[in-house]
Amino acid sequence: MMDNLQKVLLQKQEELEQLIGKIKESLLNVPEGRLRISYCKDAVQYYQCLDDEAKRAGHYIRKKDQKLAYELAQKEYDYSLLAIAEKNLKNIKRFLKHYQANELQQIYEKLSRDKKQLIEPRAMSDEKYAENWMKEEYKQKQFAEGAAEIYTERGERVRSKSEKIIADMLNKRNIFYKYECPIELRGVGIIHPDFTVLDKKSRKEIYWEHMGMMDNGEYCENALRRIDAYVKNGIMPGDRLLITYETSKHPLDTRIVDQILRMITD
Repeated sequence: MMDNLQKVLLQKQEELEQLIGKIKESLLNVPEGRLRISYCKDAVQYYQCLDDEAKRAGHYIRKKDQKLAYELAQKEYDYSLLAIAEKNLKNIKRFLKHYQANELQQIYEKLSRDKKQLIEPRAMSDEKYAENWMKEEYKQKQFAEGAAEIYTERGERVRSKSEKIIADMLNKRNIFYKYECPIELRGVGIIHPDFTVLDKKSRKEIYWEHMGMMDNGEYCENALRRIDAYVKNGIMPGDRLLITYETSKHPLDTRIVDQILRMITD
């Protein structure tokens, strides 16, 4: 399984390969020599120095030939950039050749069951981390007396049919989540996000709020205040805060939920 470091490095490798190709193409037709810059009474003067004229001042570039100065400057920059890009690409390829993403975790996984019971793993696999995360106990909000009893496929009680849809879609994709797990926000206190989703690879918690009565004025005002509270605590929409919504005339769009889930798992 590929981890985040591998993904980042492979992406950087691709970017460097594209950059190197672009530079090499631009260097196919460049003027000879290098650029020398001189100053005369605060005026900038450009000279073209050919390779066999290293000891000479070079040929003065007139204003009508200024394009040559740009080309020589670009050439010098491109060669310097090419050297660094090729060095970095070589280092990335060397690292990826020897790097094994789960090598540390495999030490524990290869132990016998009896030895595992005696050891606290220092390097935990993503799956093991997620399993432990799910086992953490927490206190949910209480349901009001007489509230509708709606249950997800994994048997937990939720407050609406839309929340059941989201929960079941999370479960179907094997995404680890907790329902109404409390968190504390500075300036607000304890709140209960509808869902707390675990990104196994980054081990980051993502909060999902479903706002199901956005055509109710008071509900909408409370929902906006809740979003503001997240933002003030550094939990930004689209990053660690996911939001779905509906009104009486516009029910939850499962295609949007599916798109969000693909974003989480990609």
